[in-house]
Amino acid sequence: MRPSIKTLLRVGISGGLLFYLIHLANFDQIIRQLKLVNISGFLTAVAAFFAAILLLNLRWHILSGPTPGYLKLLKFYLIGFFFNNFLPTTIGGDISRAYNAGQETGKKAQSVGTVLLERVIGFLATLTLASISLIWVSRFFHSSKIIYVTILTFLFFLAAIASVFVPTLFRFWERVLLWLPMRSLSEKISAVLGSIHKFRNHHHILGKAFIVSVFGQIFLIIMNFILARALGIHNISLGYFFLVVPITFVLGLIPSVNGIGVRDSGYVILLARIGVSPAEAVSISFLNTLIPMGISLIGGLLLLFQKRQGKTLPLSQLEEPGNESVS
Repeated sequence: MRPSIKTLLRVGISGGLLFYLIHLANFDQIIRQLKLVNISGFLTAVAAFFAAILLLNLRWHILSGPTPGYLKLLKFYLIGFFFNNFLPTTIGGDISRAYNAGQETGKKAQSVGTVLLERVIGFLATLTLASISLIWVSRFFHSSKIIYVTILTFLFFLAAIASVFVPTLFRFWERVLLWLPMRSLSEKISAVLGSIHKFRNHHHILGKAFIVSVFGQIFLIIMNFILARALGIHNISLGYFFLVVPITFVLGLIPSVNGIGVRDSGYVILLARIGVSPAEAVSISFLNTLIPMGISLIGGLLLLFQKRQGKTLPLSQLEEPGNESVS
């Protein structure tokens, strides 16, 4: 599919769902709800979100090793976060992070592999929290479909990481890559998978990254809980947000503009189960989008400063990966 068609599809999905939700919730009611927000509560939610960012960057740092360092990675993380929020269809935040880290260390394949592994660990942590929370909140659902979808998604990511870690499966993928018509591309993919495969014996590193990722997700959940309280919505327990936030995160992966519309629909559907009105649900979702966009502006400033130093290169021109080892 051509890039322009993909962009139109994303905009169409996000715009269509958002228009429907605003119509469903009533725009005036959404505005009245947002006017009720408590400023101190909102700022507390911002602090909780930034704490989550620091933890998720720590996850990346644990997998990357001592170089290029936590603060340098935090800079790259915020720049990538800016791309995710404002340029979602042209330059992915993960590509930006991998590219910048690779330029810093000279280990392109390892940088790409680390970012991919970090994302999979993040998905597993998110789905772990969702699966656990379903034990307590499943009584609100008359259908077990959401349980099956959550567990199957969890098993999918678990199988994906196992297919690279298990030596027999890894060798299978290496043989498959040899059949690709583009030799250069197959070598790059093989080098990236090889960099991930080397983590199979570093259980302590993977365990630390997973635990840190869980705590990062918990801070995101707490942020949503604080936002609900800041809006004067008191009929949502913290435990229920342990289901809502991970599930809406997964829904946000559906092709759209930064998950807008799709993620909001998840809030409306899931929160309706406990008597939350569409206007209240959309308000929580809106602030949940506004805070990351505001924080990501820091990354925009860092990117501008990096460009002025002449350190920014075209992200599409990734160099040939070598056979780097895990730090």
